[in-house]
Amino acid sequence: MAVLRTNVSTKRGINRDFVSWWMLSLAGCLLMACVHSSHIRRGREFYAQAGEVTLGGLLSVHVNGGSGAFCSVLRESGAIQRMLSMAYAVNEVNSRDDLLPNVTLGFAIYDDCSTETMALVETLNFISTEGLDNRCTGTAYPNLIGVVGAENSGSTRMAAELLGLFHLPIISHFATSDVLNDMSLFPTFFRTVPPDRLQAKAIIDILVYFEWTYVSLVYSDDTSYGIEGMRKLQKEAEDASVQICFAEIISVTALGTDYDDVIRQLRRDRNVKVVVMFSNFFDANQVFAAAKRNNATEEFVWVGSDGWGVSVEEIKGQEDAALGALTVVPYSCPVERFANYLKTLTVDKEPNNPWIGEILGNMSFSVVRNDNVVSPVFNAVNMFAHALDDMLRTGCPGVPTGCNITGGLTCDFLKTLTEHIRNVSFVGECGFELKFHHGEVVGRYALQNLQRRTDGTYEYVRVGMWDIDDDDVSVNRSLIYWNLKDERFGPVSRTRTIVSALEQTPESICSHPCDYVAGYVTVPSKDSACCWTCSECRSNEIVTNVGMPTETCTACNDEESIEIQNFTWPDPEDRTRCLPIPATHLNWHDGIAILLVVLACLGLALTMATLVTFTINNEHKLIKACNRELSYIIILGVMLEFVVVFCFVAEPTPGTCTTTRLLFGLNFTLIYAPLVTKTNQVYRIFRSGRRSVKRPKFISSQAQVVIACVLMVVQVILTCMGFILVSPTSVKKDMPVLTEKLVELQCEQHVYELVATLVYNVLLVLVCTYYAIITRNLPDNYNESRFISFQVYTTLVIWLAFVATFFTAKSARYRTVYSCMAMILNAFTTLICYFSPKLYGVYFVNQSDMNVQGTSMRNPTVTTPEGTVPERPGSITGVNFSPAVTRPQAASFSAAMEHAQDGQVQKSDAMANGTENDIKKVVNGTIDLDDVEGTDNDATIIVNGTCTTDDSPDPSYVKSRVVIKEMEGTQV
Repeated sequence: MAVLRTNVSTKRGINRDFVSWWMLSLAGCLLMACVHSSHIRRGREFYAQAGEVTLGGLLSVHVNGGSGAFCSVLRESGAIQRMLSMAYAVNEVNSRDDLLPNVTLGFAIYDDCSTETMALVETLNFISTEGLDNRCTGTAYPNLIGVVGAENSGSTRMAAELLGLFHLPIISHFATSDVLNDMSLFPTFFRTVPPDRLQAKAIIDILVYFEWTYVSLVYSDDTSYGIEGMRKLQKEAEDASVQICFAEIISVTALGTDYDDVIRQLRRDRNVKVVVMFSNFFDANQVFAAAKRNNATEEFVWVGSDGWGVSVEEIKGQEDAALGALTVVPYSCPVERFANYLKTLTVDKEPNNPWIGEILGNMSFSVVRNDNVVSPVFNAVNMFAHALDDMLRTGCPGVPTGCNITGGLTCDFLKTLTEHIRNVSFVGECGFELKFHHGEVVGRYALQNLQRRTDGTYEYVRVGMWDIDDDDVSVNRSLIYWNLKDERFGPVSRTRTIVSALEQTPESICSHPCDYVAGYVTVPSKDSACCWTCSECRSNEIVTNVGMPTETCTACNDEESIEIQNFTWPDPEDRTRCLPIPATHLNWHDGIAILLVVLACLGLALTMATLVTFTINNEHKLIKACNRELSYIIILGVMLEFVVVFCFVAEPTPGTCTTTRLLFGLNFTLIYAPLVTKTNQVYRIFRSGRRSVKRPKFISSQAQVVIACVLMVVQVILTCMGFILVSPTSVKKDMPVLTEKLVELQCEQHVYELVATLVYNVLLVLVCTYYAIITRNLPDNYNESRFISFQVYTTLVIWLAFVATFFTAKSARYRTVYSCMAMILNAFTTLICYFSPKLYGVYFVNQSDMNVQGTSMRNPTVTTPEGTVPERPGSITGVNFSPAVTRPQAASFSAAMEHAQDGQVQKSDAMANGTENDIKKVVNGTIDLDDVEGTDNDATIIVNGTCTTDDSPDPSYVKSRVVIKEMEGTQV
């Protein structure tokens, strides 16, 4: 093993000597630069005390001054106390009998001037320049057991990397950077404060505790502290759903205007009230100064890290701008015995301290602040003491030279001491057990609040604590002072010191969380990358993917649910789920349904009265004159229109749906098919009579009924084709408007079937209208054609309104109402325009007073100036409710036809009471004057024939009409 060790050590010695000399050369260059810039800074002052073993110290006593003065300004009281506490702690260990009883501990404290460069330069005092295989400690301090420091993470990184090459342990009392966690780069590094990753977690947990979910971040351009702290903060914030919407880095070359820009950026978003500042104390002071210049001292709640929030002295002169700040610092406790020592401190008590005169000349320790953290320094010194004591008590295992500490410590001794430090455990200054876990102690942080005393001075008041063991924040809100100008609080009181903040905790949120239960969804803001607004979902939408980036409004009904008629609606008490919608329909108790039923019942009553009247008076000349068979068909159609209303109002079922589909179109056809037949008959008779005496075809009552039935059968065929070809009878659910909570139960009917049915009925109405128009100028005895005209004109208006409203209505309820109203109006129109004149004539006009004339192909009648010729038994067609005008007839009357040629009868010599009668034109027939004895000839057809009484003294009898009155019982 010895030979092998020798061979390996030779090779390793060359390599490690190279590394060592390279590092030393670099350090030498830096040292020369520092010496040049500082003019042999203060003669290389350091504070030392001899001992059998020595503990080195890298502490900050001075800081760079203005105008390039290097390391010329004394630091604040807290830093000075930490330097003095190391010497005090070493002397306290030497005074103990239970700790290193036979060993005297010395110290050598160097000022790193709060810069990384000087920290590296001063570290050279502790290492060997003779090669790693010979000695690890330097000649100045051959019995050096380790170093306490440094305070700054960047300075500690420089020192720890160099000391690690020489196996010298270093315990920092304030370096918190997570960069130092790398054991491969810093194998001998330890610290008595928790790392930044825990500080970042503590800060975020405090933000969550106060429900500050929208904050800004300002951090230093320092890789070891500011940048690494920013990264940890962002990671922890993301896990805790805290939005860091604005992050501003402070450059190492920043000027005053750059800090003003930081304040202006923070002011851009008025919703942000909390600013996390993870920076060193220099940058923090510049930010606070910029806040005062821009009158922003009461606009923010500052949450600070331990880089500037440990001691009030670190922000001296800017306290009013930082007032109300919450700082998260490593948990520490006041050391009363050391505080008492400081109050009696004189130059004589520390004769070896080169800075004591300057310190006592610039500051007083009559009042020692509790926020000056010194307990971590005590713990660091005690770590070395307990580890060395434990190593000596166990006989220094693994050290070839044993526990001999005279003549210098070997590298093996330092390696073993490092392992003992790693495993040491003791009760620290604050009463907690102190031990290392991967080079770190258990994380505890104190929450401090900067407040103003009644005398105008400032202090940090401890208001809470964060412990990693409990992973919880405990805060006494009643102790917190908020220095925030807020509309809710009014002006900030300058006289108050500790106020209750239980109900005054400021808000720092972009907007309140969206109430997804009430149907609000988070929508990213256009003005802020991480802010949001709450947008209410539409009435038919729910909030899906709650709390996720894909949170959105989603309609309850999609294409699939619509296809299967599974209609749902958001739950009003929880807008994250959909509930089924019960289907509705037109109910009997609805107001409009009651109105429709009442009208239908009234219509049915009138229709039944009409039917009874026609049945009772079936042989009445007026009833006979209107073609009874067709009239009964029309009455049936009217009755069905009223009956179908009840089917429409009833709950949709396969039975009611089938009934409405069959009868909706058929009832119209039952009315207008007979009317088309009647008007067509009149038109054909008059049109044929002008051309020929030949009787038109299909004008008998039986023929008219057959024609009407054929027209009705066409409608039945169209409806049956709809059942067979288009869609079967079924009941379906429909949601007419997806944004309205309405599902209707309705009969399924394809639009093609409905259009075909309506188009056919419209054609019938149009044909009837056409015949009504061209027969509107018939003689007065045929005023029935006028009543039919009124009916079809009114029907056209009803149909135009129905089609426009029916096909534009989205709701089945309204379509049902429109259909019922169309049928009711159409039925009442038929009763009023067609049947009411006949009922009036039956009940209010005597048959003897009726001017009812019938003309058939066998028994035509004419009205002459002498009187009304009695009709023969037969059917009646023409009605005039005015009494017939009569005139005394002559005792005798004869009509002779002489020289009948081409239908022209010459002037007759017959005279009646001196009246000469001329037959202007006769076509294949003679005049039948029944009251004149001896003339009983039947005239078949007389067209445009007139009898003139040329010498009549009464002008009312100048012209007598000769018209057709009857054609086989069909009224024309």
